[in-house]
Amino acid sequence: MILAAGAVMSPHLLMRSGIGPAAELARHGIALLHDAPEVGENLADHLDITVMSCTRGREPIGLAPASCRAACGPPGALPPGAWAS
Repeated sequence: MILAAGAVMSPHLLMRSGIGPAAELARHGIALLHDAPEVGENLADHLDITVMSCTRGREPIGLAPASCRAACGPPGALPPGAWAS
């Protein structure tokens, strides 16, 4: 199973479904499906910074321009390795 609901909502959904720390689930009256004490632990913010620069020809470089083009273009428009350009 792949659950991709973000750092906060993934543990929330798992725990609401009965997968998580047994004591925590019992405290909230949620039936235990699987005791997984690591669910909801070791969370950290994933800070991000976007840096964009222009070459002498005024062509922007970086991920942001490629992401913008991909968002406005057909599916799969983001070229492989765009993050490194």
